[in-house]
Amino acid sequence: MNAQELEQLLSPLLQGWIAEHRDAEPHALAFLRHPEGFPKVLAIGQIALLQKAATKLPSWSRQQCILTARALEQSTSELLADAKPWGQGQRALDLTCGLGSDDRALAMHYADVVALEPDPMLAAIVRHNHTRLDITNVTLLIQASEAYLASYEGPAFDLIYIDPDRRDTQGQRQYGLRDCQPDVLTLLPRLLALGKRLLIKASPMLDLQAVAKEIDRPATLWVASEANECKELLIEIDQQQTELPPRGAIILRKGQVHKYTGTTDAAASAWNPAATPKYIFEADTALYKAGIAASWYASQMHPLQGGMVGREGYYFADQDLSSFHGHRFRVQARLDFKPTEIKKYCQANGIAKIQYTRRDFDVPLEQVRQQVKVPEGGQLFLLLTRMGDQGRQAFIVERLS
Repeated sequence: MNAQELEQLLSPLLQGWIAEHRDAEPHALAFLRHPEGFPKVLAIGQIALLQKAATKLPSWSRQQCILTARALEQSTSELLADAKPWGQGQRALDLTCGLGSDDRALAMHYADVVALEPDPMLAAIVRHNHTRLDITNVTLLIQASEAYLASYEGPAFDLIYIDPDRRDTQGQRQYGLRDCQPDVLTLLPRLLALGKRLLIKASPMLDLQAVAKEIDRPATLWVASEANECKELLIEIDQQQTELPPRGAIILRKGQVHKYTGTTDAAASAWNPAATPKYIFEADTALYKAGIAASWYASQMHPLQGGMVGREGYYFADQDLSSFHGHRFRVQARLDFKPTEIKKYCQANGIAKIQYTRRDFDVPLEQVRQQVKVPEGGQLFLLLTRMGDQGRQAFIVERLS
């Protein structure tokens, strides 16, 4: 978006037209008659973005904020932004403003927020949106984070937040802390000098053990998921923390937020590998990614009577729990992992298609598909895991949730 397009979008004419047609199908709007010179592509594009934002950024959508496609794509969802471990205090610094979804949440926890955005056009959009959203305690500066940190001489911030750009100049995705912009690890000494607490957003693709080693100081590693998909890794550094804190999971499901912290060395009750369970359970992916699934299964938050064979595996039980927070499977059959036998079982039981899934299993799914030769799909699952001295096992299951 350029300055002329922004000016057009902010005009009463376009704002009124967008408000009148914002619930219409964008493709249908292209066939309406428009006055000569009317920027219909710009207006219809904005309506499409507002409709897309209705789930991800509902406040932005309701208030008819100005959006850009890239900023919306890279933005944290409003629900997740509200769920982050912000803490509270007087002063916070956001080094990477973007569209500002995190700033809205920060502004609820800190009296004054300084936000940096080096792109003047995006900064103009964010300032306009702040007015629409009635955000009055965020000071937005058009400046790069490195320059601001190098020149800053004021008091320490209660919190510094940074969400590095994970795309390079060619638009290719990057994942490592050193590969994103700005380079968090290079900035870390300066960040620690200016912030009492740090909150760093990173890719959920990263290995948590490697991240902990790179940070090289006590930090809470949070894994955030939405609809059972890992979305963010958050690195929380509190300079008053001297011992290694537990890890955490932030789980968003069906509009609700659940948080859990646990240790990575906990063990849930054991399951006899030789016993075939009636039900199999798989907790939210954030718990497994954080390495605290076993801790969660062993906690009072999880009242099932059953057990695990491996710390990264499934949970087995003989009774169902309809309120289970994750996937539930009802077992139809248990087989040794022998592809030809699995195929024969499917043929004999009229299973023309099956969905493949695994946990704590050392054979890639693509290799399994090629060996079993049952097409992907259908209502049943081939659930693969290892069962102690029983070795590789395959379960034919029906997913209940």
